[in-house]
Amino acid sequence: MTKSVFLFSFELFTLFGQQNYAINSMIMEVAKSTPELILENLNSEEILNMNSKEIEQVIGKRLKLKDRGGLMVAKYKINRAFIKGFDVNQVDQMMGAGDFNFSIVGFLLGFFLSLLGILLAWIFFGNSGLKYSVFGALFNALLIWLAIR
Repeated sequence: MTKSVFLFSFELFTLFGQQNYAINSMIMEVAKSTPELILENLNSEEILNMNSKEIEQVIGKRLKLKDRGGLMVAKYKINRAFIKGFDVNQVDQMMGAGDFNFSIVGFLLGFFLSLLGILLAWIFFGNSGLKYSVFGALFNALLIWLAIR
């Protein structure tokens, strides 16, 4: 049973853990991620006032589900910063691409491998992987608790 769970999580890791690259005929360029495009084209006040469809039109790229979730979290953080009294320039300096990241691989490692998955996510993906692998392990524990109950 544990061997099949390990193989399944390893397959998910290899499936979702690969980077996508755009290749030109002569040179190889790394495609810009959605958070990078948003931060290049918009400031924090514009992000807060626009909906996701308007942001898609500005950056010229469709937002994926995880990017929409990250955008909602970023809007919440921007709103909290404005409530605390920061101005637009300070909020723009505080914002980083980490506001939009969701490590699905870290979450799946934590979900399927619990403590070992947390350790692996921390080693391979740093603090972002650690955070979401803990979420995955807690979600797994919650599901087990609900199943037992």
